[in-house]
Amino acid sequence: MTYSIKKNSGIAPDATKEVKILSKIFGPLAKRIVYNWSVTQHLNITDQLNMGVRYLDLRVSSKSGDSNLYFVHAMFAGEVKTRLEEVNGFLNAHPSECLIIDFQHFYSFTKETHVQLIQIITEVFGNKLCVQPNPVTRLSLKWMWSNRYQVIVIYRNDIIFSIDKGKRLWSGTLWPTFWPDTTSVSKLIEYCDRILEHRDQYFGLITQCLVTPDAKFVVKNIFSDLFSKCARPCNTVVKSWIAKKQPGEHGVNVIIADFISMDGFEFCSTVIALNRKLLGVHTSRIHGGHEPHTMYSLPQPS
Repeated sequence: MTYSIKKNSGIAPDATKEVKILSKIFGPLAKRIVYNWSVTQHLNITDQLNMGVRYLDLRVSSKSGDSNLYFVHAMFAGEVKTRLEEVNGFLNAHPSECLIIDFQHFYSFTKETHVQLIQIITEVFGNKLCVQPNPVTRLSLKWMWSNRYQVIVIYRNDIIFSIDKGKRLWSGTLWPTFWPDTTSVSKLIEYCDRILEHRDQYFGLITQCLVTPDAKFVVKNIFSDLFSKCARPCNTVVKSWIAKKQPGEHGVNVIIADFISMDGFEFCSTVIALNRKLLGVHTSRIHGGHEPHTMYSLPQPS
């Protein structure tokens, strides 16, 4: 949701201590620099979904003096309920499509704030929320379609065990995600290969194909931005790496990257092509007709 960050947006609680100090000293100038390194997608959420994105990595925060909840990435982005309603509108228009929404991080949250967010999620998506099958290995697109489920919501906080009695929210332990935490593309690839080699076949896996700038990297490239210095060199290499992978058992599952609209959505088409390897579908179309173009591979029914 970082496309909704503005140059004058407030500094968010997830920003580093150094960023918060600099923003107080230098004001708008510091915000402009933070903005350049906070935005990770250019397109709005509806356009992303239309082009094949089926996984959303989200950070949420409360805001002092405001009863609403907001998405964040060093700066405040759009309001949560409004953006989720946009996602639900897409799902209403495309009942065969399935989506994973991953609430990764929560900032300035209390138990009451968690209750508020969970209520928003359940009110917006209602019966579209996919409950956890027993066993989890029953999960497949066919199973979701048969139950008219469209949304898997991952909620990475243990509070769901006391609040979500209906098991409509998934624990993060069922969908492990590993942060490469590097600015080196070669180290990123090595890291992702190691994670895939040792993945648990009974759980989902989020493969983070992105590099993360640290403070030293940003200072060195202070007048540049995340797109130019990180995403472009990373995505160019990552696309070739993805194309060689296999989905399904012992393969990739969910793949994420920054700026997926780059180069005519080549990242999207590359990931979608993996599903076609699994399903035996051979076509160069990104989307069309009634063929779902979900950008992750779930276990196929036996």
